[in-house]
Formats: sequence, C-alpha cells, structure tokens
Amino acid sequence: MSDVSCPVTDRDDALSLSLFLIPWPGENDPGIVITKLAKGQELKVHCIAKKGIAKEHAKWSPCAAVSFEYDPLNKLHHTDFWFERDPGVEWVPSKNAEEEGGGRVRQAIDPSGVSGNDEPFDYNAVPTTFYIRVETVGSMRPEDVVMMATRIMQEKLSTVELCIEDEQNPGRNGLNQDFGDVMEPW
Repeated sequence: MSDVSCPVTDRDDALSLSLFLIPWPGENDPGIVITKLAKGQELKVHCIAKKGIAKEHAKWSPCAAVSFEYDPLNKLHHTDFWFERDPGVEWVPSKNAEEEGGGRVRQAIDPSGVSGNDEPFDYNAVPTTFYIRVETVGSMRPEDVVMMATRIMQEKLSTVELCIEDEQNPGRNGLNQDFGDVMEPW
C-alpha cells in the first residue's frame, strides 16, 4: 500500500489480504465505497447475510422505478382524461406515442362526438404493443429484471393452472388425493 488511502468497496474480496478486486462482466464500475483505509489500518467486522424480497422491504428491490403503457394515443378509449379546455394541450403524448405514429391524444368520451382523428372507433380492438420501462439501482440490469419477472409470473400461472386442473380432476396428478379418514393439519 502507498501513503494514500485505499477505498474498500462492495466488490472487494474480504478474505484476501491484497484487496483483490472482483470484476463484474461488462461493467467498469469500481463499486460502492464502504470505507477508506489509510496505511496500517485494518477492519475487523462480523457480517450477517440475509436474503430478502421486496415484499418484505423496499431495500431488497433491484428496481427504482417501473412504468407501463399500452395505448399512448388512447385509441382504445380506456382512459378518460380530466381537462379544463383542451385534452390535446393539457395531456401531452408520451414518447411512446411517436412509435405509434404520433398525433393527438384521444379523449375517451368526446363531448362533441368527434374524435381527434377521422378514423372510426374499433370496438373489437385489443392492445398489441406494451411499453415497459424499468429503472434499476445497479444490482441488476433492467433486461434481467424483466426476464426474471416474466419467468416468475409464468411459474405462478402454471401453479394456478395445475391447481385448477386438480380441482376439476381430483386425484389425477396426485396433488389432491383422498387419504380416507386422515385429517389434514390445516
């Protein structure tokens, strides 16, 4: 070590005496500085690692913000905008509206009966494009958050599907077998 202070970050190997830096693939971030040590100083710490989820506390969430939009121009008329004079001026289209061809935001219930565009309203229209923006705190990439959330939702939906099938066909999968007089503990 030199005479300058040595930063100890979250990426340093605590078991190594030489403060070996663990690189993360594709990132040049040096990590979060925990403390700085001067020449001759050392730390003696006792750490407890706890795995948690964001339902317990927000500190476990890798996301800082998430936004979701599926109809930026309100073509499906799912949103009734409150306005004083002109909804096109007071409700500025989001950046996603440019990807859908731009134009004015439609009012769901237009008092004049005329929409901002001359195209007729399609009562059978369904959303086909979904815009999701994820801002993370740095522990995960936004792409990884979306992929993991999708995987978790698939697992939960498949569990629900299995439970529904088991209710409709008892004993078929072995999930809801009849054990005679044995009482369930719950």
